[in-house]
Amino acid sequence: MSPTEITSLSTPPPAITSALSATGAVEVPFNYAVSATNTPTSFSATGLPSGLTIDPLSGVISGTPTAAGTFAVTIGAANSTGGGTASLSLAIAKAVATVTLSDLSATYTGTIKQVTATTVPAGLSVVFTYNGSADAPTNAVLTP
Repeated sequence: MSPTEITSLSTPPPAITSALSATGAVEVPFNYAVSATNTPTSFSATGLPSGLTIDPLSGVISGTPTAAGTFAVTIGAANSTGGGTASLSLAIAKAVATVTLSDLSATYTGTIKQVTATTVPAGLSVVFTYNGSADAPTNAVLTP
């Protein structure tokens, strides 16, 4: 090698190798690892839905999403020679809800009977209708 030749032994910038699509659901814990070639020393993500964050050292996106939708997230990895990015399509589905009805069986006494509902997650709005009407039936007639 002549005195004017310079040999570069530096590591090239990272290139993202993790899957570029992921799915989750509102109120369900989420975990996704950004992976890349060439020994990244830091990771980044922009455009994450609320409730999710990235650990800049490990590249793990985690948390519990609070918003549904499809998000275009830019994920990145960097080392001392530069960085690489890619677009992650992140689809977060609406939360699954369970509604449990109670107080449905009652003896008719001529008065309105209230029906109750419990939801998971708690606090969801439940609207009761009676054959399409918001008003509870009155003056029911029993026929043998």
